[in-house]
Amino acid sequence: MKRLYAGFCGLATSLLIASCGGGENANKQDSLPPTKAFALKRIALLSQFTEIDTFSVADGIARAEKEGKYGFIDSTGKEVVPCTNYNVQDFHDGLGLVQETEDGGLYFVDKTGKKVIDLAGYENAFSFQNGYATVAKSDGYGLIDKTGKETIPCKSSSGIFMISPGNYIADIGTEKTIVNGEGKATLPFKGFDEIYFDKVNSQYAYSKEGKWVIAAPDGAIKVNVDAAGLIHNNGMYFLSKTTEGKGTENAVMNGKGEMVIPYGKYYSINTSAPDGMICVGVKTGETPESDGVTVINQKIGYCDLTGKEVIPPQFEDVMFDFSEGLCVVQVKGQKGYIDKTGKLVIPAQYEKAGNFQHGYAKVTSALGDEHIDKTGKKVQ
Repeated sequence: MKRLYAGFCGLATSLLIASCGGGENANKQDSLPPTKAFALKRIALLSQFTEIDTFSVADGIARAEKEGKYGFIDSTGKEVVPCTNYNVQDFHDGLGLVQETEDGGLYFVDKTGKKVIDLAGYENAFSFQNGYATVAKSDGYGLIDKTGKETIPCKSSSGIFMISPGNYIADIGTEKTIVNGEGKATLPFKGFDEIYFDKVNSQYAYSKEGKWVIAAPDGAIKVNVDAAGLIHNNGMYFLSKTTEGKGTENAVMNGKGEMVIPYGKYYSINTSAPDGMICVGVKTGETPESDGVTVINQKIGYCDLTGKEVIPPQFEDVMFDFSEGLCVVQVKGQKGYIDKTGKLVIPAQYEKAGNFQHGYAKVTSALGDEHIDKTGKKVQ
């Protein structure tokens, strides 16, 4: 039996507004934006659960863990599906996926917790996206619609997953192709090894026979990419290649195919660009370890999306991304937060620190875990 995997990702990223108590505190929270009000609600509910994941905007339901078991809760903390299951996956399209035991018991529930699609006979399943969900049997992967009907038979050997709205990657036949939820070809890309959809620039990046290209939705090639490896994120392309005598080098290209950070300028580059900031590292030395491994020492800084170095490399060798205008950095082994000018706005005083989401971040100090706002003030 294959297992469902859905990891918790910290603070809820999409939440629904609800009453948070009476009196002055209720009025204060009711005046907050919905996501921020429910970030506070989630923090309060953590006293009852081991962890709580993202609340669905449409349904107000979140995946929750209690003592190693999983279920779904609503925004009041009520267990819509009791936390007695081996695993569950987040709500999408109004439905949540439940796996009762390691060996089976797969089904989808609605926001009331009612079982609406029984997946008896399937070995694995994934959350709904755009009206369809990937399922698996011994013969391969397929798609079902929200009635439970198989719209694509379970014959794909490597999975069927949505790449862009209404379009799914499938290897039906002898090569990978792009189809709709009914299995009909929709885009002119075939036989590719990897493919990404860049919604920022409305284009695709794919590799075929070891070469990467950027292409329009009609298949027309826009850019031939000088890279052996490519990762797309936030409209930017993070490239890598190995050159004799230089080893593996990294670069960054924008959606027009313009190189904004050339190969070799930085020793390391994070493969993301949230808040318009790219984390980069410069090599400062090497430290041999007793087991024969050599550790590369770095200083960490940040570039903007044009490649301009806006925060010179100066922080200790731990790479973090910006979120909501702030970023975790390490100074003398402790974590704090900088703004986009590089100013340390929350002192480096934590053993661990997470990204801000909806105005709050989880930190760990000698006093234990707590949540802080953007001023560094503890959430009560």
